[in-house]
Amino acid sequence: MRAYHEAENEPTLGTDGPIYADGRQGCAKLSETPGSIRSVSPSLGQHNEEIYRDLLKMTPARWDELRLKQVI
Repeated sequence: MRAYHEAENEPTLGTDGPIYADGRQGCAKLSETPGSIRSVSPSLGQHNEEIYRDLLKMTPARWDELRLKQVI
């Protein structure tokens, strides 16, 4: 499978037909719902504070302690 930057200039991948993505799970045909890139992927750890504090209910003191120890 090619990386996006390798496939974006591939002449056989036009915008007027279905796009096939061959992977280990099989083949996906994107013709009725064309794919698109809506945003960049998050950077590593970008949502850590939200996950630890909001979802896991970590206290601010514990968050600060672990950050100072470079655990998270």
